[in-house]
Amino acid sequence: MNVQRYAEHAIARDDSLRSRTGKSNAPDNFSIREMVRGNALLVQRHVAIHLHILYITAVMRLAWCLLMVFAALAGRAQPTASAADLRFQNFDRRNGLESLGFFNVVRDSSGFIWLSGNGITRFDGRETRHYAKGAGQHPLLQGYTDNLVVDRNGVLWIGGAGGLCYYDPSIDGFRYIEPPPAGRIQFAYAFAFDGKETIWFSSNLGLCNINTRTHAVLVSKMSGYTNPMAALIDHLGRIWVGTAYDGIRVYNPRNGAMRTLRVPEPDGRPAAVPAMTIDARHQVWIAKSKGMVRADADAVKDAEDSSFVFSELPALRMVEVAGFATLPSYSGTEVRWIATAKGLLRFDTQSGTLQGAYTPMAENPFSIASAGVNGVYADGDGQLWATTIKGLSLMNPASQNFKSRIITSLTQKPDPYILDIGQDRNDTDIVWIGTRGAGLLQYNWKRKKMLRSFEQFDAINEGGYGVNTVVDDGKGRVWFGFRNRIYCLDKKSGTIRQFPLLPTEKNFSYRNVIRKIICVRDVLAIASSTGLVTYDPQSGQYAVVYSGGTSSDINRYNLMSVVAESDSILWCGSKCGLTRINLSSGAWTAFTGPKAPTGLPFFNGVNYLASDGERLLLATVTDMLEFNKRTLRARPLPLPPGTPNSDVRCVLLDSLNNYWFNSAEGIVYVNRAKRNFRVFTSSEGLENDVSDVPLQWIGHQIVFKGRSSITHIDPYSVENNRHVPQPVITAFRILENPRPFDPASVGIKEMELDHRENFLSFDFTAFEFNFPDKVRFAYRMSGFNEEWISSGTKRSATFTNLPPGHYVFEMKAANSEGLWSKPVRFQIYIQPAFWQTLAFRGLLVLLVLGLLYALYRYRINQLLKLQRVRNRISADLHDDIGSAISAVRISNAMAMRRSQESGQVAPLLAAMGEDLKKMGESLDDIVWNINTPASDWKDLLARMRRYAGQILENSAIPYALHFDEPQQLPSLSLECRRDLFLIFKETVNNAARHSGATMVTIQTHFNAGHIVLEVTDNGAGFDPLAPSSRNGLKNMRQRAAHCKADFRIKSAPGLGTQVLLTMKITQKS
Repeated sequence: MNVQRYAEHAIARDDSLRSRTGKSNAPDNFSIREMVRGNALLVQRHVAIHLHILYITAVMRLAWCLLMVFAALAGRAQPTASAADLRFQNFDRRNGLESLGFFNVVRDSSGFIWLSGNGITRFDGRETRHYAKGAGQHPLLQGYTDNLVVDRNGVLWIGGAGGLCYYDPSIDGFRYIEPPPAGRIQFAYAFAFDGKETIWFSSNLGLCNINTRTHAVLVSKMSGYTNPMAALIDHLGRIWVGTAYDGIRVYNPRNGAMRTLRVPEPDGRPAAVPAMTIDARHQVWIAKSKGMVRADADAVKDAEDSSFVFSELPALRMVEVAGFATLPSYSGTEVRWIATAKGLLRFDTQSGTLQGAYTPMAENPFSIASAGVNGVYADGDGQLWATTIKGLSLMNPASQNFKSRIITSLTQKPDPYILDIGQDRNDTDIVWIGTRGAGLLQYNWKRKKMLRSFEQFDAINEGGYGVNTVVDDGKGRVWFGFRNRIYCLDKKSGTIRQFPLLPTEKNFSYRNVIRKIICVRDVLAIASSTGLVTYDPQSGQYAVVYSGGTSSDINRYNLMSVVAESDSILWCGSKCGLTRINLSSGAWTAFTGPKAPTGLPFFNGVNYLASDGERLLLATVTDMLEFNKRTLRARPLPLPPGTPNSDVRCVLLDSLNNYWFNSAEGIVYVNRAKRNFRVFTSSEGLENDVSDVPLQWIGHQIVFKGRSSITHIDPYSVENNRHVPQPVITAFRILENPRPFDPASVGIKEMELDHRENFLSFDFTAFEFNFPDKVRFAYRMSGFNEEWISSGTKRSATFTNLPPGHYVFEMKAANSEGLWSKPVRFQIYIQPAFWQTLAFRGLLVLLVLGLLYALYRYRINQLLKLQRVRNRISADLHDDIGSAISAVRISNAMAMRRSQESGQVAPLLAAMGEDLKKMGESLDDIVWNINTPASDWKDLLARMRRYAGQILENSAIPYALHFDEPQQLPSLSLECRRDLFLIFKETVNNAARHSGATMVTIQTHFNAGHIVLEVTDNGAGFDPLAPSSRNGLKNMRQRAAHCKADFRIKSAPGLGTQVLLTMKITQKS
């Protein structure tokens, strides 16, 4: 594996160097490509090399066998099978990984996993993003990448044959470093990060370093070595570079001192150094193509010292090592994880022993993906990542609850369907497994190894199907029930004996089914669908304890489960309920029906029973109950709210007083002390989400039986998922077009968008690699909706038609335990359009105010213009017509004085004078109506008083005036005011000239927005309905109708007259 990897390194570097300089890195001044494509002589060399590799492979296989023997015999080393029972989560093409041959793996500050190899791959547990050579606007310049490192700011740096670059999320691409003065960086390998801001790397310029903050590159004095493969920085600040040909170069940047350490192979040739690491005791672990050695960093001096000796690790002799990683163990000691071509090794640094080798196991669905491990990496969450030739593997120490074994691969049966497991009483490492499709199996539980299988029970039975129950009596015999018979296996001889049918079967019309066999004292208690029978192996006799024979007894004696309280008392669960049976006396008591004190419904079938001291736990058809043996009362199990409890087939109680049961939703664990629960499904390691086969104990472990596998868990070390998923926004789209962004900046600095960019979409995820399908999400857009929106497992959100403004998109995630993370933020500012800006709105307000002011000024000017017209008309009427009428009147008076002698002229001139007088009064009224403001009520009422007084006094008629004092009243229109005054004049004139009244009363008052005019006289009266040739009454009605006023006349001959006018005064002028 390392030879292939090195060849890829060398070819890529040689091609890059030759394309730029015309020179080659290869020995003897010819290129690697020429070596691969050479002539016949080179082909012969390749054949020889191939044979040599085959030889080495054979030797390494032998060494591996010796290694396993050494590990098994080591005093402190754990057995390989036990150590290999770790749970790995494997990712491959089914998870979207396009390429499987990954080399290095790192995790950035956002939580993404980055993999090197053919391009760069980014992985979040569910989705991948592959960056290939030349793809995108800011692409990689090399197809093959090797070294990856993440600096303290979370930036990913990549090295390879194309030079040195880093990933910039704001452009979703790669930025290459500008060449230093010494020349262009053509390749970059063997990274070493000091944990601050300096990365050391090897290039065509020699050993260099780059400041990750300023991107300044410095070239050291160390050069002249070829094919760098690995590097580290020791506690003294020295840089160690492992090469393919030149051993290890040690450089001290403080004084420029250089030192070469030759790492020998067993045959004396210099070894290639593909990987190195340093531990807390300053021991440098050095990988070779054949084995591994250690060097004391404190013993390595700056000066050359040919006497330096490496310490060998015999346990790893001849093993091809590819990488190292360190994780703390539960005891606090360091555990070194070693990537090799033969699996992932676990090495205890304190004891110096190999504790286990992890390789693929066909019977373990959660074993590592491949034995060919290219690299190993420990992330900040304490998880171990391994890159293999078949994909990516993850080992989380906090997610080791469930362990599984696939029985199918052990039995070669397609669907064994496990029904029952019984523990061997003579050897606690052995269990007996009853199946539906593979008979009876003997299985080493500790070593996870199949020992024997028994399918041919007798000549009648062609294969052992439906072994429902298995029990070991501790006397070298295993009893099991198959259909309606019991069988006995002699463990020593392997022979199986069949026993007669149960005596209860003849009492029923259907075939019996044996459900459970338990050992009570020296007899077997056999629960079946026809009742309870005991069998005494010593006498060979059956005894019927509890059974019937009528059709009404079918449910009562159809036993589903049985548990022993003592040597004589059994509790049985049936289709009809719960029954207590005394084996000694044969007496039984049913705790069902309306007369039973337990309150159990009669047909509430009991599927499963479990005994716990004074309590029985019952899994019934509809509920789970707790039955007190002392008080004989049942009550529902005290479960936290929301606990799924439908279709329960079994319930167990562990020693910590916690419940375990299988439901329609999965395996449910209820922590009674904390009042919470968890639901385990296939995502945690179960073969299926739910099993209809009861759970059971094997030693101190609870076993879940599936169709083809056994899954077990230690209930006393259940690891709650305390890992809070790390949320991250993975994509941002505007109008469905991706927009690159920098996750580190958008949380503290707003991204400005145009007003048309208001259709936004976000993709997000959370890093929960062990249970990714159980992560739940919630989000909100502050500034638009302050409430959190639960999206469940959906990992996207879309917002449409957002108005301009400041927004903060927040997203958080919860793990399978319901623990929520802190939200991540994405700040957005949608700029308003110019017509939505405050300045534009202010300008618009000013424009509207200006327009209103212009309209106001126009109205004022029009009113002034109208008033000027009125004044001019008034002046014209007064000056021209008034003066003319006055002249006529004067002439008329003079004529009358001069012609007093003539009696005929005088009456005519008198009539003319009277007409001219009336014309002057009318003209005066017109001028008054035009020239007086419409809102001047006082002037109107005063004019009415003057007119009434003048007319009535001239007629010598007593009168009374009662006018209300006007308040702040609306104006009348000019027409209505004129009509009101003319109606008043006509009424007063009629009263003075035609009524013959001796008293006239005139009243005006204001009421509810109306003016009421009332004129009353005690004159002769008249009939208002009688025909009349005069127009006065008709004109008054027309004027009242014009102003929508109410006009009424009450009169009769000899009864006087009352005129009543009611007019609205809320009309606009």
